Amino acid sequence: MFGVTVTLMEMALALAVGISATLFVVNRRLRNTHRELQELSGRRRDAELALEESESRLEAFFQEAPAGLVMFDRELRYIKINHTLAAHGGLSPEEHVGKRFRDVVPEIAEAAEAPFRQVLETGLPLTSVITEAAGPTDLEPQTWLSSFFPLTGQNGQINGVGTVSVNITEQKNAEERIRRLNEELEERIAARTMELAHEKEKVENYLSIAGTMILALDSSGVVTMVNTKGCKVLGYEQDEIIGKNWFENFIDEAQLSEVKTAFSSIMSGDIEPVEHFENAVVLKDGGSRLIAWNNTYVRDLDGNIVGCLSAGEDITERKATEEALRISRERMNQSQEFANIGTWDWNVRTGELYWSDRIAPLFGYAKGELETTYENFVGAIHPDDRQIVQDAVMACVEKGEEYNLTHRVVWPDGTIRWLLEKGDVVRDAEGAPLNMLGVVQDVTEAKWAEDEIRRLGRRNRLILDAAGDGIYGLDMNGICTFINPAAAAMLGYEAEDLKGRELHKIVHHSHADGTPYPAADCPIASAFRDGGERSVADEVFWRKDGTSFSVDYTSTPIIEDGEIKGAVVVFRDVSERKEMQAQLVQSSKMATLGEMATGVAHELNQPLNVIRMAADNIRRKAGKGAADPGYLMDKLEKINGQIDRAAAIIDHMRIFGRKATSMPQQLDLRNVVRQSLGMIEQQLRLSDIEVRTKFCEDCQPVNGHQVQLEQVLLNLLGNARDAIKASGGEDARGVIDIIVSNEDEKWIRMVVRDSGGGIDAAVLKRIFEPFFTTKEVGHGTGLGLSISYGIIRDMGGSITASNVDGGAEFVISLPVRIEGQSTAAA
Repeated sequence: MFGVTVTLMEMALALAVGISATLFVVNRRLRNTHRELQELSGRRRDAELALEESESRLEAFFQEAPAGLVMFDRELRYIKINHTLAAHGGLSPEEHVGKRFRDVVPEIAEAAEAPFRQVLETGLPLTSVITEAAGPTDLEPQTWLSSFFPLTGQNGQINGVGTVSVNITEQKNAEERIRRLNEELEERIAARTMELAHEKEKVENYLSIAGTMILALDSSGVVTMVNTKGCKVLGYEQDEIIGKNWFENFIDEAQLSEVKTAFSSIMSGDIEPVEHFENAVVLKDGGSRLIAWNNTYVRDLDGNIVGCLSAGEDITERKATEEALRISRERMNQSQEFANIGTWDWNVRTGELYWSDRIAPLFGYAKGELETTYENFVGAIHPDDRQIVQDAVMACVEKGEEYNLTHRVVWPDGTIRWLLEKGDVVRDAEGAPLNMLGVVQDVTEAKWAEDEIRRLGRRNRLILDAAGDGIYGLDMNGICTFINPAAAAMLGYEAEDLKGRELHKIVHHSHADGTPYPAADCPIASAFRDGGERSVADEVFWRKDGTSFSVDYTSTPIIEDGEIKGAVVVFRDVSERKEMQAQLVQSSKMATLGEMATGVAHELNQPLNVIRMAADNIRRKAGKGAADPGYLMDKLEKINGQIDRAAAIIDHMRIFGRKATSMPQQLDLRNVVRQSLGMIEQQLRLSDIEVRTKFCEDCQPVNGHQVQLEQVLLNLLGNARDAIKASGGEDARGVIDIIVSNEDEKWIRMVVRDSGGGIDAAVLKRIFEPFFTTKEVGHGTGLGLSISYGIIRDMGGSITASNVDGGAEFVISLPVRIEGQSTAAA
């Protein structure tokens, strides 16, 4: 029992101790909890105070925020609105609370509530919504930039809408002003751009029409701009110049180094731009022009030299003119020296007198020695001529009469000289005299020459009267101004009957055959039309009795003071000479016929042999009674053919032997060759000589005498035959080539070439001389080639001889017959 009690007591004690301990712990914890509660209460008070302060600050921020802040419930009743936004509604923030949005701003409610409804329906915020509204206190609509967001309760339900609105009216207005300013600026820029474009166009037009070259170079010498004038001068298109290095492409090599050095100095700023610089530029066609340049800098915005602008004037012609003027001045001065001429200028009003340096020597003084005064001028004049000169000067000044006279001057040493003076007066608008200008020339020698000319004139008259040739003078109209007795006598007139008359109509009106001779074709008139001398042979003049005679004449122009005044004609009656020449030609032809006799006989013998054989055959057949008519007719035809051949040879020999007619005819040189070969070809074959001919297909005709041309060709062929035989012996075979060809539209050529070894150089020089021959006595007269030369010359042609390819070659050139040229049957 006791033990149990003790245990219970121990247990109670232990429990009391445990409880006590527990209570101690609980008490301590309570104290701690109380302390913590006190601390927590303090913190809560602090938090409440902080919250109050934060709410106060938040409220202050809400109310004073520059943006408009407002909260609506789901019915869009104002829950809260700040002053910034409330001020535009005309109510205080408190007066807004509880009112609906449309009650406060009914005029914009319908459109403005749409964003609120969208947020309430979707629960999504809506930002950057721009609206315009005018509140009761606004003078004009305000522009707002608003953001809308849902207001959510603790249960997650959307209880309303909050908005943040910023008044961007000023910003918008500023943007509008900026927009308007931008538009205005753009308009101004566009207008200025148009002005600049117009200015650019004007500048380009100025550059285009500028009379000088204008070009721009960058610092390396590359062309960046060139105007139309520059392109025209250089001969290039603009795109062929721009982008090219100026110095490498357009500067003359001779000046390249100098020009590049000057440009480099300008670009480096070492020297100022050269205002006048001359150099040659190379053109597209390879030529060059001399250009005078004026240059200036091209600078960037910082003032740095970045190029050069140059204006160039083409001074090629000006330089040439200046040089020509300089030369002209030198020549004038020299001419005054050579011609002994001086110039003077007298101021009529002031009496001041100027004269050139040459005046003093004309008055017998050294240059510069005689003082230039009118008194000295008058004092130098010969006393007998002084009044005449002074009267002439006054007449020119006061009456405008011509001042042109010759007078004498007395030199200091007493020498008398003659001066020619010419002058005129320069007058003002009213006709009053200002200056008298003049020239003076020493004509002393001319005066002496005039006296000598008069003396010579008398002597020449005596010579003209005594001359055996006819001589007469014509003026520019072909009127006879003088004629000597010999001319009048040959024409059958008295000299006075022909003076003052047009001689062409009297003595030169027709050709030898009586056809008219137009004055426009007359060589005599050509002398005073073009100033060239004319020498004509083998024409005719007509006598008073209507007969004509052969003449050679020369028409020479009369030139006085550099002008053609007429012509002098000298003629000679060559009728006797022509007759002698004709006889000589005839003798030569007969000699040729004699030389060809053997060949002609052989030519005739051949047809005679054929005739004999045909006749024998007919007689034999007839004797046998076997000659049928067909056989007989065939043989008779052969006989007739051979008779015709023989008759043709004889007829041509007869024609060749006659004298030539006086009138030429139209000839074909191919026929001339064929006819000539018909007479001599047999002789050439007997001499074993081959004749080769080559003719042009369209040979042009000539005007001449067939027989005379045949005579020339026969003479050349005979000489060729003799040369071939002499060069190789009797058995030597030779060749003769005859070529007829057109030289051009005015001339035709005939060449005779042989293989006879050629002509000795000493002989070649004299081959056309009369009576010159290398043949043995009795084998040639020495006249053949001389006569041939005369025949060709009379036809207006030429004949030459030379050595070619181991033989001799004779070339005859004859003028082609002119359409309408007079001809007659031979």
